This record gives sequence, C-alpha cells and structure tokens, in this order.
Amino acid sequence: MPDPTVEQIRSFRLRAHHLDAEYDAVQAEELVGACGMQNSPPGAWEAALFNRAPACHLSDATRMLSQDKTLVQAWSLRGAPYVFPADESATFLSPLVPSDDEPWAYTNGIGLALGALHLEFDELLTALEQIMARLDDQTIVSKATLDQTLASWMEPLLPTASREAWRAPSMYGSPDVQTIGGAAVSFLLRPCSFRGLVVFGERDGVSPTFTSYRNWTGRTLKSDADAAKKLVRKFAHCYSPTTANALAGWMGCSGKQARRLWHEVVC
Repeated sequence: MPDPTVEQIRSFRLRAHHLDAEYDAVQAEELVGACGMQNSPPGAWEAALFNRAPACHLSDATRMLSQDKTLVQAWSLRGAPYVFPADESATFLSPLVPSDDEPWAYTNGIGLALGALHLEFDELLTALEQIMARLDDQTIVSKATLDQTLASWMEPLLPTASREAWRAPSMYGSPDVQTIGGAAVSFLLRPCSFRGLVVFGERDGVSPTFTSYRNWTGRTLKSDADAAKKLVRKFAHCYSPTTANALAGWMGCSGKQARRLWHEVVC
C-alpha cells in the first residue's frame, strides 16, 4: 500500500478537526470533543467553534458552558485552559496524571519556590489537595485571588519553619501582589485540575472565576479505566500519521509518559 500523500493527510486532518465543511450547531458537543478546544487567549474556543459551526453563536457557546454545563473548562493539555464535553472529563484530565516515576506537566518552574520553602513537591501538593474541597461551596474571582486564597488556606498545614517564606514576596514576578506561597499554588493547580479538583466557572466581566469540579458539575470526576486510550485515540485520529513524540508535545507531558500512554493503544 503506498504512503499517503501530503494532500491526503491534509484532507484527513481537516475532516478529523471538522474544518472541511460548515457543521450544524446541534453538533457542537461533537465538534468540541474531537480533541478539545484551547481557550487561551480567552475567547479562542468560541472562535474555534464558530469556525466549524457558524450557526453556533456566542450566546449558544456561553449557554452550553455556563448554564447547561454540557461543557467544562479546566486546565488540561499543555497546562492550558481547555473546553471539552463534561461527559468526557476523565478523558481530557486523568491521562495527564503521571505515574510515580514521571514528572508532572507544567510544574518545572516550581523549583525556586521549593528551595526557598525547604519543602518537597509532594508535600505541597498533598497539602493543597487537602484544602481543595473548600471550593465546593465557593467561587473565586481572578486567578491571582485564587492563588492567594488557596495559599492562605494551606499555610496552617505547613511546617512552622516554612511559613515566613510562604508569605514572602514572590521571586517569579509581581512581588507586590504575589507571595512565594501563591506562586507555588499556581504551579500546583495544574495537578489539581488533572485530578478533577478545580475548574473554571462563569466569567465575571473580564475576570475568570474558579470553583471545584464538584460544585460546577454537581458530581466528582468519574474514573474511567479507558481514559488514556480514549485520549490517545483522539490525538491519533486528529493528527495521524503521527508518533509518540508528537503526542508528548500535544499533551505537554514528558516523553516517558507519552510513550507509556502510546503503547497502551498501539502495542
């Protein structure tokens, strides 16, 4: 069998991404679920949906995400905000949780904070996970406020020797508004998102809002033993012919994690 031509590959990918025709608004969930829709900068996902289904207006997109809640927005692939079908939450989140010998995605920069605090990554993540349930009855406006609020909730769980540094100005930028603790939380929010503990809420003017997955959807994130296989198949369907290395770039995870997930499907 001859190798596919560039034109054949292009046509296949356009069809897989639903960019080959104008689709109906009633197909919106299917369109979003093909491989998720990144929402950075804010508004990008609505534009992506409109390009596929011109009859799906901004009000329709807002209704599905903020009222019907058939869609969810959370930090997902490459640590970016993504919109995906609520029923496929496990597919777009759980596979990003690494195995014990794999690094977390989008957390490399936390090293400076860990050094200043004299704490380990897992210590801080465990402390953050312990207080995330407090979002079950709260919605917090703005990412900066979320970071600092969670940091204040975490502080009593930290060793006394680390608390002064926790409250010290951040070394990452904006030290007038961000503490080292707030910066550490910012890095740790991606792992919390991948575990279904935090999502974006309804936008408040120009500011994003945040709450727990349970508060937003009315349920905890359901486990799915096939979530990783489903995500890899979505990637392969939309980007084939492709490789495990390309999967790592798309997910933003380590090559080791991507190869493990890839082999679950192709081997």
